[in-house]
Amino acid sequence: MADFGGLTELSDSKAANLSKYKGHIVPLSRLTELSDSAAESLSKYEGYLNLFGLTELSDAAAESLSKHKGELSLSRPTELSDSAAKSLAKIDPDRLFLDDFLEEQVDKYR
Repeated sequence: MADFGGLTELSDSKAANLSKYKGHIVPLSRLTELSDSAAESLSKYEGYLNLFGLTELSDAAAESLSKHKGELSLSRPTELSDSAAKSLAKIDPDRLFLDDFLEEQVDKYR
């Protein structure tokens, strides 16, 4: 497995490159921010995205990530807008791993 776990920043071009990665998991748990463009690129990755470290998730990023076909983990955003929660609710619950608080927000729209 490639070591992405230490990344604390992710440029849009690096996200575009990661979207083509053929490994099973892209652990980006140390990222605290993700641009809308980077989220769009990462949504094309077909494996497991660990984004546990994100402290915020924009509506546009949530909509992009809702198109991700692999597994997705989020736990740090302290709240989601209604729009972001609705977007994440589109993801199969068996592929979306959230902490309890975020799960409650998303479940309102399932």
